[in-house]
Amino acid sequence: MLKSKLIKLANYKDMEITDDVRGEPLNEIEVEGYLDKLAKRNVVTTEVEKIESGDFAVLNLKSEHEKFNRKNLKLTVGLGMFNSELETQVVGMSRGEVKTLNVHGHDVLVDVKGVQRRSLAEVSNDIISSLNIKGVTTVSEYKAHLINKDLKEKRTSAICQNIVDFVLNNSEFEISDEDSSYLYQLQLNAYELFSRRENVSLEELVNQYYGKSVDEFKKSLMIGTPNSIKYILLFLEYNKEDQNLQSIQAQYEEQIKEDSAMHGISIEEAKESHPYDFFIVSRYKGMVLVKWFNYAEERVREAEFA
Repeated sequence: MLKSKLIKLANYKDMEITDDVRGEPLNEIEVEGYLDKLAKRNVVTTEVEKIESGDFAVLNLKSEHEKFNRKNLKLTVGLGMFNSELETQVVGMSRGEVKTLNVHGHDVLVDVKGVQRRSLAEVSNDIISSLNIKGVTTVSEYKAHLINKDLKEKRTSAICQNIVDFVLNNSEFEISDEDSSYLYQLQLNAYELFSRRENVSLEELVNQYYGKSVDEFKKSLMIGTPNSIKYILLFLEYNKEDQNLQSIQAQYEEQIKEDSAMHGISIEEAKESHPYDFFIVSRYKGMVLVKWFNYAEERVREAEFA
C-alpha cells in the first residue's frame, strides 16, 4: 500500500488549448517519402528481353557438372544465391539466347527461357483510389490528406504533452521517501534479474538498451521514480469506480504465462523476475497517458468540425 498521496488533482480539461500548439507541416521531401513507400507496395513485374542485375530469370542449364545441369532454374540475377560467377556472366544475355559459358572451369550451356523485371509503379490516381480513403481519389488529394493527417497527429501529440505538464505541475502530491526507495530498488532488481537471465552484465544490458553506464542508469531511475509514483496515484484516482484494476491483474497473469513459456522458466521464476508491482508501474502510466491522448484526439476532432 502506497504511503504517498494525491493531495489535489488538476483537471486536465481546464487546460487552455491554443492555436499555437501544433507542429510543422510535412515538407515536399517528406511527402515524396510517403509516396515512395506507397510505390514500393505496388511493384510492377514486366517481361523484358535482356538480363540485367536484379532481374528474375528462368534458365535451362546443361553441363557435365551436376550443379550446372538444371532445368527451369529460377533465380534473381546478382544475389549470388545459386552461383555468383554464372549470374555475372548471364547479365546481357537475351530471352531465347543459347550460349556456352565457362563457369569455374566447367562448360555450361545456358538457355534463357524468360526474363522479368520488377519496378516501382508510378503512383497514379488509380492506386490512390484503391486505398479507399474517403474523399481522396487523386494524387494531389492524397498529398493534401498526408499533410492534414500529419498535422492532426502532431497537434494531438503536442496537446497530450501539454496535458502531461499541466497535470503534473498543477496537481499536488505527497511523495513518500519509503515509496521512492521501494520502487527504485524494485526496478533495479528487475533489471538485474533480467541481465542474469540473459547471461549479460547489468552494464552491458543498460548500455545496449539505453546507451548509459550503470551509474547513469541508476541515476535516471532515481530521478524518474517520483514521477512513476505520481502516475500510479493518478491512475488510482481516475479509476476509482471502474474495473481496470481487475483487468490489469488478469493482464499480468497472462504476461507471466507468456514469459514462462518464452524463457522456459517456472511461473514462480517468471513472477520473481517480473514482479506485479514492477508491471503496474508502466501499465498504470500507459493507461493514464492513453486517457489524456484520447481527450487530445477528441479536442482536435472537435476543432476540425467546428
